[in-house]
Amino acid sequence: MGVMLVPALAATLTLHPSGAGTGGAVWNFTTSPATDLDASGNGQTASVSTNGSTQYMAMDAPGISTGTINFVTVYAVAQTSKTSDQLAVGFYDGVNHIPAVGTGYQTPGTSWSTISYSSTTNPAGSAWTWTDVTNIETFMDPNKVASGGPGTVSVDELYIIVDYTPAAATEITVDSANQQTAAYVAQSDNVAADGFTMQRTTGSTAVSVSDVTINDSGLNPSTNVSAVRVYRDDGGTSGAWDGTDTLLNGTSGTFSGANSVVTFDSAESVDGTLRQYWVVYTIASGANDGEVANSLVSSFTHTANTLVNNATRGNDFTVDAVDPTANTSDPVNDDVLTGASKSISGTASDSGSGVSTVEVRIQRSSDSWYWNGSTWQS
Repeated sequence: MGVMLVPALAATLTLHPSGAGTGGAVWNFTTSPATDLDASGNGQTASVSTNGSTQYMAMDAPGISTGTINFVTVYAVAQTSKTSDQLAVGFYDGVNHIPAVGTGYQTPGTSWSTISYSSTTNPAGSAWTWTDVTNIETFMDPNKVASGGPGTVSVDELYIIVDYTPAAATEITVDSANQQTAAYVAQSDNVAADGFTMQRTTGSTAVSVSDVTINDSGLNPSTNVSAVRVYRDDGGTSGAWDGTDTLLNGTSGTFSGANSVVTFDSAESVDGTLRQYWVVYTIASGANDGEVANSLVSSFTHTANTLVNNATRGNDFTVDAVDPTANTSDPVNDDVLTGASKSISGTASDSGSGVSTVEVRIQRSSDSWYWNGSTWQS
């Protein structure tokens, strides 16, 4: 059984002049250098009747910046009033010409015809880049060789076609990971409300992620959560949030309604490595007792072609803002205790997280000293 390799399909991009380039308008334009050469047959042309009148043209921006450029071709729909008059077209980067000035002449003839010049390299001899295409100028160089008086070289349309291989489509995948168990939290606590991973799962180009939107389905996120921060899990404790992880947003996010948009200080680069991230809430100092906060990473701003978001909502964190209560039932106030020992009983309760331990302190009223289990001390 054989294996057939299918090459990536090339694409093309056509760009017309955006206006006169170096030296301004040297030729005669019917209306404007920015529009006269955008299409053929519209009655708008550029023309010249003298040698040495090279016209440079700035070109439209490509609008894309990915993909490998194979070659770039400049085309001119031109005619001359004398059959032997010539025209060269090419590229200029501010320093270098291709073809070289005084070479590359072609004979369009007295009827409209298309001439062209193609190059696999930029004018400096290096591989084309999208920056080159953005900054490139084309040129039209007439060569009047006709005898019997001056002729005219006219151009009806000028354009370049960029032949390129598009970059492979990129996809990033987001999954929930290491989400914390449901718990009670106190006012002003910092808690890892959610955990998620990001990874480029298709393509070979790193993807930039510039922000993430966090959704909280609790009753009052803007009241109960005072700050939202996102960390990359690269600190001392793998798989758990701690202070050594990298904070991605120096300016904390806040909730507007149910959502908080967290903008990263610099775009996070996502490649083929699976990385863990944490959504950390600061519970507000005035958070409401008994209400819950939770986190769902709902959307991202990114440069991938596709984002697959498999994230699920994290567990609820319930605010416990009321202190527990405790009372002794035996002994009661003003009891006089005698004997070597005394059992102490009472009740303790908490409406939120409950009571885990109860500590008892015994104070002597005569000097306010405390019993440490073996003697009195201050």
